[in-house]
Amino acid sequence: MSLTSVRTATTATGSSRRSGETKGADGAVVIDLLLIGLVVTLFPLPVMAFALVLASPRGARKGLAFILAWLACLVAVTAAVLLLTDGQPPPPRSPPSVAALVATLLIGAGLVVHGERRRRRNRRATRAPARAGAPTAPASGSSAPSAESPGEGVTVRSAVLLAVLLQPWGMVGAAAATIVQADLSRGTSFAALAFFCLLATSTLLAMELYVVLSPERARRTLLGLRERLLRHKEPAVVLLCLLLGLWLVGRSLWLIADRCGPAAMRMQDVGGPAVHRWSPKAAPWTRSDSSGAQRMLPAAEEPYR
Repeated sequence: MSLTSVRTATTATGSSRRSGETKGADGAVVIDLLLIGLVVTLFPLPVMAFALVLASPRGARKGLAFILAWLACLVAVTAAVLLLTDGQPPPPRSPPSVAALVATLLIGAGLVVHGERRRRRNRRATRAPARAGAPTAPASGSSAPSAESPGEGVTVRSAVLLAVLLQPWGMVGAAAATIVQADLSRGTSFAALAFFCLLATSTLLAMELYVVLSPERARRTLLGLRERLLRHKEPAVVLLCLLLGLWLVGRSLWLIADRCGPAAMRMQDVGGPAVHRWSPKAAPWTRSDSSGAQRMLPAAEEPYR
C-alpha cells in the first residue's frame, strides 16, 4: 500500500471520528440541558416563594418582576459562557474542555453531598421527637401563615431579590459548564439553549398565567400548594439533588476517562510527538517541529477532536 493511500485513509478516519464526536457532544449537551432544566423547574424552594409572591396584593405584577429577574439570571449566565467560547466548543481533549468536565464533576459531587446531608439531617429530626414521645407533625394551623394577608410585605424589589437569591445556582453552574460544549453554528445547540431557559421557567410561567386568568381561585390554590410543599419539600430537595448529582458525576467521569485515558492519549500521539494549542477564539491548530518553530496544520493533519 502506498504512502499516499495510507495518508488518505488516515485522514478519512480522523474526519469521521471528529464528525462522530461532534454529533455525540451535541447530543450530550441537549440531554444534559433538558435534565438540568427539568430539575430547576421542579425545585420546590423557588416555587414556594413564588406562590407567596403571587398571593400578595397585586401579585401578578410582582410575579412578572420575579420571572423577568429569574430569566435574566439564566440568560446572563448563558451569554457569559458563549462570549468566552465565541459560540464554538473547545476540542474534547483540550484543557478548556477538560476543565469544564472537572467543574461539572465537582458540582455533581457537591449536589450529592448536599442531598445526603439533608437526608441524614431529616432522619435525625424525625427520630428525635419519636424518642421523646412528642408528635412528629405540628398541630394543624400552628405553622400555617395567616390566610388574611399572605405576602403583605412583598414588594416588586423584594420579588426581584428573591428570584436572584433563590436561583439554584449550583444547578445553573452545571448548566454553564455544559454550555461550554454548545456549538451555535448548529441549530440543535441553539434550540437546546432556548428550550433550557424556557423549561427552567415553565413552572413559574404556568403559575403566573393561572393568576392572570383566575386571580381569586389561583390565590387559594397557590396557598394550598405552598402548604403542601412546606410539608414535603425536604424529600423533594433530597431526591432532585441526588438524581442530578449522580448523573453529572457519572457522565463527567465517563467523559474524562474517554478523553484523557490511555487510549485517548495513544490516539493523540499518532504521527509523532507534537504540542497542540487551542485558543477560545478558535485559532488554527499549530504544531511544534523538531526545531521548535511553529507551523499551521492543514485540515488533514488536525488532531482528533
